[in-house]
Amino acid sequence: MRRAWALGVVVAAVACAGGELDRPRDAVVTTPFGSPPLAADLDPRADHVAVSLRAAPLGGSTTRLGYSGASPGPTVRARVGDTVEVTLDNQLAEPTTIHLHGVHLPYEMDGDGHGAPPVAPGERFTYRFVAERAGTFWYHPHVGAVTQVRAGLYGALIIEDPRDPAAEEVVLVFSEVPGEAFDPPSHAHATPLSVDYRRGQSWLVNGARSPSLSLASGTVVRARLVNASADAPLRLSWPGVRVIGTDQGLLPAPHDADEVPLMPGDRAEVEWRVGASPFDVVALPDSVVGPVGGDAVTLLSVAPTGELDAPASRAWGAPALPAVDLARPVDATWVFTGGGEGSDLRINGERFPDVTPTPAPLGQELVIELRNLSSTRHPFHLHGHPFRVFSVDGAPPGFESWEDTTALEPFSTRRVLVRPALPGEWMAHCHLLTHAAGGMATILSVRQP
Repeated sequence: MRRAWALGVVVAAVACAGGELDRPRDAVVTTPFGSPPLAADLDPRADHVAVSLRAAPLGGSTTRLGYSGASPGPTVRARVGDTVEVTLDNQLAEPTTIHLHGVHLPYEMDGDGHGAPPVAPGERFTYRFVAERAGTFWYHPHVGAVTQVRAGLYGALIIEDPRDPAAEEVVLVFSEVPGEAFDPPSHAHATPLSVDYRRGQSWLVNGARSPSLSLASGTVVRARLVNASADAPLRLSWPGVRVIGTDQGLLPAPHDADEVPLMPGDRAEVEWRVGASPFDVVALPDSVVGPVGGDAVTLLSVAPTGELDAPASRAWGAPALPAVDLARPVDATWVFTGGGEGSDLRINGERFPDVTPTPAPLGQELVIELRNLSSTRHPFHLHGHPFRVFSVDGAPPGFESWEDTTALEPFSTRRVLVRPALPGEWMAHCHLLTHAAGGMATILSVRQP
């Protein structure tokens, strides 16, 4: 049966970093430029974390928004097993929510605007959950998401596992430079997808343009990377890329790579073995239809202090994942169509909010086939439930992982394994937020069998 779902779209404008900061709970990186500050923990209990995030204009502006006086907002940090409370204080002139992207939590706490109504101007709401899975997550609005995220409403959420190897740490939130015109590649004007090139080549790192990060030589650094763009893909590279984790935490086996692709909403954890030589983190030319020609752009310079050699890698790793039969039957299929300028954006021929929910019995694994029939990449995101990509165009993926956001390449197919563990009407959508707002979304209905 088809069911209509309300998707709030509220107009706001663009923003950049600035303003006051909440007092940090613990030091993260003591450098002139480093991780965003930590949100103050207001609960004295060791196994509870309570933070307050005030969504408001920055510096009196009506077009620049942030949380608790900054963009990115303060990093929310907890440990596995903690009870976490995030209170949203809405001081905007419009409704908003906080979606805790990638976190396993009750449906009423998802912040999608359906399980609980949006938070009205001047009102407060507290999102509560138990931190069950370690990883690098983030938070952002899910009402008026296109404009509010572009305006600066986003921040990192870190859940630690105390069993992980010890390392220095830095959190890097990548976002587009607000309000800056983007000159698309010349060949883009020959394609109906040219609108999708309008942003994405000018970036901020933790709210700063082309900053320099000072790190002590001889240290191992766990860098947590978040693409908080509304709709711009990002391909990062530096000498000696080593990926240790993705959306849902550490990988069973770290791997070396030439680059780290991050679609909007994606995260990665990487290891930097810092020696005496400086290096740059660069963005390789990219677009919603795939890599494009052009020069790499330096986003961040790492300047080591001292003359120590690079240390050995840490023993990163999560438990190995059991094999999945590539021929396992498909329980549901979601077909993505549209993506260019003026496209009719749909999943299974339906445009959100008028969609047919896909049933998913609570506690019963299911396989969903994701088909992209368009010439545009679509970063697929499922709320509330991690999934395992076990088949890419009929073959095993390059590495094993649990994800909550995965890139559907043009004219490609992925099969994912989902374990419905929480009842609710969970959103699934393209995380190019313009596409989600245009109707490329559906519902996974998890209920008791």
